[in-house]
Amino acid sequence: MSAADAGSATRKTVTGGILLVNKPAGVTSFLVVSKARQLYGLRRVGHCGTLDPFATGLLPIVIGRATRAVAYMDNYDKTYVVRIRFGSETDTMDPTGTITRERELTDTELSELEAADYAPIRAAISSLTELTEQLPPLYSAVKVDGQPLYKYARAGKTVERRSRPMKVFRADTLGIVRDETGLYADAHIHCAKGTYIRALAETAGRTTGLLAHAEALRRVQTGPFTLAEAHSWNELTDALAAKLPLPLLPVEQAFAGYPCLNLTAEQARRLVQGQVIDLPADQATGGNIDSVPPVCGFADPAGVADDRAKAAKPCIVTVFGPSGFTGLGRLSINEGGQLQLAAERIFADLENLDE
Repeated sequence: MSAADAGSATRKTVTGGILLVNKPAGVTSFLVVSKARQLYGLRRVGHCGTLDPFATGLLPIVIGRATRAVAYMDNYDKTYVVRIRFGSETDTMDPTGTITRERELTDTELSELEAADYAPIRAAISSLTELTEQLPPLYSAVKVDGQPLYKYARAGKTVERRSRPMKVFRADTLGIVRDETGLYADAHIHCAKGTYIRALAETAGRTTGLLAHAEALRRVQTGPFTLAEAHSWNELTDALAAKLPLPLLPVEQAFAGYPCLNLTAEQARRLVQGQVIDLPADQATGGNIDSVPPVCGFADPAGVADDRAKAAKPCIVTVFGPSGFTGLGRLSINEGGQLQLAAERIFADLENLDE
């Protein structure tokens, strides 16, 4: 069998999984998805968290059946390294835009900043954790009246933007450099979904009075996935040329932070059939329903244990049958104190479950 035939056979057997790609600058997230569609011969391909063309780094691609996990992966926290260039703002808040404001830093100002170890810049970056709202950039995919903001911006139209909730968990200065090109700072930012790092760079510039935009941006982590695990762009294009798909991560890795529950073959079958399952207390709780359950924990996806009162609310858990990962289940306690499990999202086929 030729390499091309082997690749074709492999594509036909792929049902789903996760491909981590290190997106280079100048490549759109849509193009990465397009290449993945060609590589695996499947139409159901998507991504989790768009990266702007100028940005680089981790882009999780979901293939086939794994697209069912997107709704859960979209809520991941993300971590970035951003280079903040001081001295100018642009309409896109990044280097691809037109400069809208400039501020030339004098040699005296630069020397004073250097003598103070750039304390105002370090303080401005640290203070990003205090923000609770953010105005989305003009050049963004946020929709107003059904149209993304960037379409209004490109047409030169003014439209009202509303601030959106955001959260920066941590913002650390990695280094500050003064060279022949000017002044820039590299920052490490861990934030919640929906946070625009470009806007944070501009905020840091305005806080210091120095003006700034995001000169470079790299995403290094998305949920449980890290950039170190990602395939390079060359690996992706080489695989496409050779018609030999890259190995995919199993979809259950998308739920690495969720509590886990093991099912018998019969329980797994009933769950896939859409039935609600009554569970013995010791299967999910170690026999003590009033204590913190050691297996499922009635915990949130971050693994923070909950008390009995809150545990009465459904808890999303990963469920595994004898064949392996089955899907997500909704674990709850009914009025009679009985543990019950219902299907939240199924990833297994009924015919593939073990007897």
